[in-house]
Amino acid sequence: MSLIKKVLGMDRRFYSQSGVRSWLQEMFADNDEDFIRAEMLLLFEGSSQLTWLSATAEALYCVFDVADEPEPRIKWRLAKERAVQGGTLTLDIEVTDYSRRYGFVKIDAKHKRKYSRELFKTRPVDQSIRLMLISAFQIPL
Repeated sequence: MSLIKKVLGMDRRFYSQSGVRSWLQEMFADNDEDFIRAEMLLLFEGSSQLTWLSATAEALYCVFDVADEPEPRIKWRLAKERAVQGGTLTLDIEVTDYSRRYGFVKIDAKHKRKYSRELFKTRPVDQSIRLMLISAFQIPL
């Protein structure tokens, strides 16, 4: 980080997975959602930003953690009712190529988000998201 960012208090480390969970729990303290037990998936890892997907039993959240912002922010929320019909996950997930290191993933009608291919060597990103949601939403297989 540059000296200017340090002086302005913008020199912070990214939140850990448990840190993002705790932050979400504090953000929604009046809500019944249990973020501490939320399913988490790191979607993108860059030098100045992390993108997390967090799924509770009620919804899927996209969380940006940008290094020069004071704390993470929620980019969007997708309710379970929009993703599950008749006990089946019906969410549309589109994956497109971008470069050797990154691709794009579009979940439902949300804007496409960059993902890091390095994070998905053993399982494709769309399958990882579906499995996370099946677990979080407690959809029988």
